[in-house]
Amino acid sequence: MLALLLLLYFGNSHQDLSQFVLADIGRQQFERYEIRLSDRPYHDTAELQSALQLAALTTRWYEQVERKQPIDLEDYLALLPGKQTNKILERRRQRLLFHIG
Repeated sequence: MLALLLLLYFGNSHQDLSQFVLADIGRQQFERYEIRLSDRPYHDTAELQSALQLAALTTRWYEQVERKQPIDLEDYLALLPGKQTNKILERRRQRLLFHIG
């Protein structure tokens, strides 16, 4: 649930609760702006699930590479969601495929 809330607030999986602490102590400020329905990066539950899945797979990939653990590419690629109609998700998917390659 926390990963979902962070994704909805920040729009990515790179930022975490430490960003709120930095904002609270005045070290970082977030720009205030209105988000129109048409500007939202995710439009339904399926897109949110794909975003969370891609974030988890990306984190897993980098952790395994950093630890120099063997990776079964067939099993890993089977977990990867298919081509996405959402441009943001497809770009993230393509970026992960690039790193895998």
